Formats: sequence, C-alpha cells, structure tokens
Amino acid sequence: MIVIVLGGLTAINVFGVKNGMRTLTFFTLLKVVPLVVMIILGVQYFAPESMLPASLPVIEDLGGTTLLLMYAFVGFETVLITAGETTKPRATIPKTMILTVIATGVLYFLIMLVYISVLPGPADPEATLVDVGRVLLGTAGVVAITLAAVFSIGGNLSCTMLAGPRLTFALAEHSLLPKWFSQVHNRFSSPANSVMFLGGLAMLLALSGSFVRLAIATSLTRLITYLICIAALPVIKRQADDDAVSRSFRIPGGYTIPVVAFILCLWVVSQSPIDSWAMLGGLFVVGLIPFFLTRLRIKKSDVA
Repeated sequence: MIVIVLGGLTAINVFGVKNGMRTLTFFTLLKVVPLVVMIILGVQYFAPESMLPASLPVIEDLGGTTLLLMYAFVGFETVLITAGETTKPRATIPKTMILTVIATGVLYFLIMLVYISVLPGPADPEATLVDVGRVLLGTAGVVAITLAAVFSIGGNLSCTMLAGPRLTFALAEHSLLPKWFSQVHNRFSSPANSVMFLGGLAMLLALSGSFVRLAIATSLTRLITYLICIAALPVIKRQADDDAVSRSFRIPGGYTIPVVAFILCLWVVSQSPIDSWAMLGGLFVVGLIPFFLTRLRIKKSDVA
C-alpha cells in the first residue's frame, strides 16, 4: 500500500504543480469534512464541566508528548516553498500562514472538546476519535473517521511531495546539490528528478521506521529550521533596503512573538530523545555527501 500511494503521488507531481495542488485540495476536503460533521453532531454533548475538569491530567513526559504533538501543527511553512509560483506572494502568504495556524488551532480545540464531551469520565487511554464516531453515528461514524485518518495521511504525503522537491531543486539551482536535481521535465515543467528522488526516499523511510519515530524526527528537523529562521530575522532586517522594509509584513509586538517562539522551540528541541537526534544526524551526514561532491566538482571546474 505504501509503495502504491507514494508511487501514485510521485507520478501526479511529475505531471505538474497543478495536478499536485488538485490532489492536495482533494485530500484536504476529504479529511476535513468528516471532522466538521463530527463537531456539528457533537455540539449537543457540550457541557461546562467538560471544559473545566475537576483535576488536571498528569503527563509524565510533557516534553516528549509536546514534540510528538508538534507533528500535528507543523507544515504551514511549506507554503513558502511554492511562493515563486504564487500570485502576489508578499501580500497573500503571510496572512494565509497566520490564518491557517489560527484555523487549525480552533479546529483541534473543537475536536478535543467533542472528544471529552462525547466520552466523559475516566477516558479509556486506548480510545480514539473512531470511538467518538461510533457513539455519534455507529458504524457509519467509524468508517467516516477511519477514512478521514487515511485521507489525512494522504494529504500530508501530498503536501510533502508537492513542496519537498522544490527544496532540492532550489539547492541544485544554487549549486548546493548536483545539477541532476534541478532538471525540469520538458513537457510538464516540473522538477521531475527531485520529485522521483523524494518519492523513493519517502518509500525507503516509510518501510524502515515506525510512524512515531519518524514523526518525532520530522518535528525535530522542523523546529531546528524554525530556530535558524528566527535567529536570522535581525540579520535579514538589517541587510534589507528601505523599500523592502517598508513593503514587508509586520506583526504586532516587534520581536516579542519571535523571541517567545524561539524559547518554546528551544525547549521542545531539548526534549527530543536520543534516537531522534541519531536519525537526524544520520540524514544530515547522508545529505552532506552530495553537497561536498558538488562543491568538489565546482572547484575542479574553476581550476580547469
């Protein structure tokens, strides 16, 4: 199944960015609609005591749980990767990112509110949204939530297959990876080689590791990227000209939000288990091989 899904998504994205966007939209609708229906049906179970529990839950591993939970919220930043193919990105992308994070937070809050309202009392630690669907709609609810989970994973993969290849494409364009990654399909104008590379790598990782381990490693990688980007903000602002500064998107509070985000990211990163650091380190070393080979080739060509 993994090979079929990833193979299909690879082919779709080789056929062009429009096909990739249509697939992503398709998966998004199929995963969101059942959740919205569940929230609407679960409203009747809402009660004040659901939002104000008698005692707070005990979380033994808050840092590790937070790191895994981050996987559910990350991904909003991938819209930046396709900025070059977006109409008026300076005006649309910042607002889109902020609204996406807010909407996702509200959706997750309502889902959790339905969960604790429909399954009140000491919840079974093994209970999932499938059990909520069973209470609300019986067998149909179980099927709907199960399919929503499948489509959610499909949407995640679709987003990765759409945005990921454009990273290796851009790196190759700047001579940080072999030119092979920057080759564009003659007919579909897609970064075909980068798409096929990511599809093969995704298959290898999916078949060799558990979901939890890969999710934590993914969150760790993204959080480190966030830290680097936040730390770079003062440098970017200092180097920007007056015109760029005047047209830039501004958020209230100046550096307050970035500083708070930096501290939170740093804390969550510090909670990462050693095996996630080992996986990240291994991928980093593997990634350095084509980088150094490319730099060596460029140096030899300059000498010649």
